[in-house]
Amino acid sequence: MAPPDDRDQILRRRAFYVGSALSLAGCGPAAQEPAQPAPQPVAISAEPEPAASARPAEPPTRAETPPRAGGPPPTDIPDGIPDKIRAMYESLYRHSTRGQEAIARVAGKIPTCAIGSAGCDAVWKKFAAEQLLLKDVASSPDGPCDTAVTPEGKVYEKRRNAHVAYLGALRTKLEADVVKRVSGVAGGTQRWAAYKEQARSANPEPCLNFACPEY
Repeated sequence: MAPPDDRDQILRRRAFYVGSALSLAGCGPAAQEPAQPAPQPVAISAEPEPAASARPAEPPTRAETPPRAGGPPPTDIPDGIPDKIRAMYESLYRHSTRGQEAIARVAGKIPTCAIGSAGCDAVWKKFAAEQLLLKDVASSPDGPCDTAVTPEGKVYEKRRNAHVAYLGALRTKLEADVVKRVSGVAGGTQRWAAYKEQARSANPEPCLNFACPEY
């Protein structure tokens, strides 16, 4: 058995070796993490942000030209269409122009005297007959046909229908102006309806048969 001094020395040496082994294995006091490098300062430009007014403005969007409200339909003729369809365009535009002129002419003849007053019946009856002659204005020059079989023909039909609808709207406005004039007189609306019926009876519509062209 070792003397006490040698035993203490052996224990101290053993503790030293054990502690060193534990430190190497990570069981000792927590090792300090390596110091992180200090963040570098971010350079800030001394130039100010450009003002909103200094920035280039975006080009303005081109607005679509709105169509004329209540105006007549176009009267152009497409290029490169067959001669037959071109002739139908020309006929349609002549018909539409004559119709617009006729409606304007009759509208300028609305009697100013009170309907039903003495000496005014003949004036209103004549006007009713003239207005009745406008019945063909809002019709198509080639009849109520819808027989387009080609792309060009279908485009023509749309244009034709637009002109017919426009002429019909002009006639409707004319009738509304007349009704407004006669409605201010007692029984004026009924008297105006009677005058129109008399004009229709005096000018019966013939029954016509015709063949619709294909285009």
